[in-house]
Amino acid sequence: MIRDATRGTGGFYLCQASNNVGADLSKLISLNIHAPPQIQVQQQVYSVTLGNKLELSCLATGDLPMDIYWTKDGGRDGSYILKPNGRYIFEEKNGDNFNESILFIAVSERNDTDRFSCHVTNKYGNATANFQVIVQEAPGVPSGVRIVNKTGRSLTLTWVEPLNGHSPITRYHIQYQQQDSGAWKKFIVTSNRNMAVIDGLLPASVYSFRVSAENSIGRSNYSLIINGETDEEVPGAPPLNVKVVATGPNSIKVTWEPPRLELWNGSIKGYYIGYTLVTSSEPTMYKTVELKSKAMNLESHLTNLLRSQFYSVSVQAFNNKGPGPISDRVTVKTLADVPPTAPQLKVASTTATSITFSWSHRRTFGSPVTDYVLYYREENKNWVENTLKSKIADQTYTLSGLECGTRYKLYMVSTNSVGRSEPSEIISVRTHGAAPLSPTKEDFIYRDVTFVRLNLFSWETGGCIIKEYSIKIRRKPMSHWTILSDHVPSNQSEYVLRRLTPGTWYDLLVTAYSSAGATEAMYEFQTFNVTFEDLYTVVPKPAQMESDFPLLLDFTIIVPVVTSVVIVIIIIIVGCLLYRHRNSHYSPSSEGSGSSQSKIRRGMETLVLKEIDGSNEQGCLATGVSSDEGTQPSSSSNSHSRPVLAGLSQEQELHPYALPYDTITVPDYQVSPSTSTQNTLNRRWGDAKGDNIYVSRQCRPDRRYEALKPGVMSSTSRPFVCGRIREESERSSFT
Repeated sequence: MIRDATRGTGGFYLCQASNNVGADLSKLISLNIHAPPQIQVQQQVYSVTLGNKLELSCLATGDLPMDIYWTKDGGRDGSYILKPNGRYIFEEKNGDNFNESILFIAVSERNDTDRFSCHVTNKYGNATANFQVIVQEAPGVPSGVRIVNKTGRSLTLTWVEPLNGHSPITRYHIQYQQQDSGAWKKFIVTSNRNMAVIDGLLPASVYSFRVSAENSIGRSNYSLIINGETDEEVPGAPPLNVKVVATGPNSIKVTWEPPRLELWNGSIKGYYIGYTLVTSSEPTMYKTVELKSKAMNLESHLTNLLRSQFYSVSVQAFNNKGPGPISDRVTVKTLADVPPTAPQLKVASTTATSITFSWSHRRTFGSPVTDYVLYYREENKNWVENTLKSKIADQTYTLSGLECGTRYKLYMVSTNSVGRSEPSEIISVRTHGAAPLSPTKEDFIYRDVTFVRLNLFSWETGGCIIKEYSIKIRRKPMSHWTILSDHVPSNQSEYVLRRLTPGTWYDLLVTAYSSAGATEAMYEFQTFNVTFEDLYTVVPKPAQMESDFPLLLDFTIIVPVVTSVVIVIIIIIVGCLLYRHRNSHYSPSSEGSGSSQSKIRRGMETLVLKEIDGSNEQGCLATGVSSDEGTQPSSSSNSHSRPVLAGLSQEQELHPYALPYDTITVPDYQVSPSTSTQNTLNRRWGDAKGDNIYVSRQCRPDRRYEALKPGVMSSTSRPFVCGRIREESERSSFT
């Protein structure tokens, strides 16, 4: 029996048998050794940095052929066979009695931290080798950073240890800075402890912190920033610039400034003022001054002191933790006499430019008052100092040269040989006068068709001279104001608003300024509608057009006007086309077949040709023509008594298509100025269309038209030129 056979055990074996009888027997035996797979493993555990490549080698010996495949432990899902996928790459090497399979992991990932297995099989058995792969990376970000303890100079931090990335955490990095300083400072914890004490901080200060972890692979990102505030401490310095002044035989005044801000060590709540007689051994007495606001004046008066004695005074600040250092002591001597008391002011009278007031003292002492100092100012302006000598016996003074209708504040200080009094109470008084008074619309605004005159002298002063005006305008219903002028001088009597749109509503905003204030008044008005008399408007001068040009640039005015004109033109064109189409289908026979009663019902219309004065002005008729209801009445006294032109038969007078017209001026050709060429033409609805006894509405300034059918008027009649209609009636009849 061969035990532990190996490949060297195989071969030929000779077996011989012999005894004393006969020849020996022998047998040649061939022995073949078959080997199952065996895997030679060089390393069982592999470590790789995240993102790097890894190579796993599986070398198997045994009888060929052998099959090799790789599996990966999938945790809960169990192991699975790996397939080439670009990240996992396989390579095989074959020999006489071995096979080698190499697994390449091109880019290691976090989930590659697992067990990989190499499986080898042949006819005689199988073998498995396991490889533990650990993918290492920088640790995770620390979380849960918080302040667990604080003092005036230190803060204690703690945090939750993050994932170590399969590599032990060796240290923590802490960055901190005082709030709004912008400069981070570093603090390193050289162990895996998740706590640190940051000291060397300032009291009552806010700091920001963030933490990062480090291992052999690298450092993590910083945690979220947290803020913490150190505790308060007593003030670290005394008050500055302590000054003491004797204000009387029994009182002194103490003033000081706060300590340096960086040494407050918290919020200062107040001050202790210590004082004692220099010649006394009694303990120091203290007066507490609590701060009620940050803007509070740092001063205090010590009273009930002894006359003409030396006192030692000191000041110290305190906060919630207690008092700070004491300032240097200051020595002062109370007065043997006293300054005067504060004057009491009383207003006697006022005018538009002056204030008269008087003053008195509650009591006086031995030293007389040498002079008075008056302080006055307008509201929101600086104080003006005015020294008054005490020789003013009646203690009355008139302050002149003031602004009209303006409020002033005044106070007074008196002085004697000992010193100055306390300031008097501030009084407030107003000079006479009020803001300007706005006029009525009827007194202020004079309207026309395309312009408006503003009577600036209609404003009342209110007692104070008006300095200037500002004028704004807007077209209804627009919301945007157009500034016409911000500085119209007060000596200008009127202001003209030009280039306005006829028949349009406007808002006008006028502000008058004086020393007493400003008055703002808003008016609304409508320009007049256009009539025939308004067709020939005077073209403004270039300077006027330039001043009114900003109003023309207002698109809120231009766009509606242009749109309206386009719509009106379209309506007129459509109406003319429809009217021409109707005339083309009109039948004369049907026109003449109407009964005489229907002709009578149509009524009578009158066309009047007014007399002209022989002027050379020409122009087209635009507005003011009569409607289909009849001719507009003329103001001429003899318009109804003018005779009908001779030579017109009843058939010639009746024309169904002619329209009534107002009086039209006919130029007097070769006629003396005293000769009248005014004629009246009566027309009835029954006129035939072919008679053509009417004036053409389509007139041009450069073209003359025959007013009547040839032979109707006398031989002296001439063709007329479309002229400007001069209305003799009231203006309102042509709106």
